[in-house]
Amino acid sequence: MSGHNLVRERPLLLAGQPASDRLWIIWEGRPLTAHCCRTQVARITRLRLGVRLTPHLFRDCVASTIAEHDPEHYGIIARILGHQTLQTAYDHYIHTGTARAARSHQDYIAALRSVVADQGR
Repeated sequence: MSGHNLVRERPLLLAGQPASDRLWIIWEGRPLTAHCCRTQVARITRLRLGVRLTPHLFRDCVASTIAEHDPEHYGIIARILGHQTLQTAYDHYIHTGTARAARSHQDYIAALRSVVADQGR
């Protein structure tokens, strides 16, 4: 949003309420809460992508993607997620084993379908 839009839109969001020093505000000048932000991210991703994603899922994606595709730099995961150690990321965010197992399962099902299709010819 350009500065001009901010000058024009912010008073509308304040709806006559006193000025707020909060950067992110919603109607009536109330601060944007974590719950509201999470709800909006989920709504917009479902609308635009067809899949409901939450900020937490974005954190999962970042951690798992780094661990799987750039493992020599796995140490950055804790810093990106704001954790003191990598253990929290391993316990709650990194799902590379799950993703690998899902791909193997999908490959197996595809191979079975191919065999069945070949037998039907």
